Amino acid sequence: MTVAELIAKLSELDPSLRVVVNGYETGFDVASTIRTISVQPWQATKASGILGAWGADERMEYEGELKQCESGAQGEQVVWLPRKSC
Repeated sequence: MTVAELIAKLSELDPSLRVVVNGYETGFDVASTIRTISVQPWQATKASGILGAWGADERMEYEGELKQCESGAQGEQVVWLPRKSC
């Protein structure tokens, strides 16, 4: 989803609705911050020539499809709505 698509979708909604994000394990937190960060797709890791403890499919399901870039690394700029704990 792009920012333009998000704006179009949000403009269809009641402006008094809350914006929430997933909580750590269950429930929801109110979104209170908007940040931009640099991300890149997860890469499957190999340890000793075999897929590590977390395979690519499992990692994507558990961690998400993208990971935040290391400091100074180049990646795609995205909009992030962090949980309160972040």
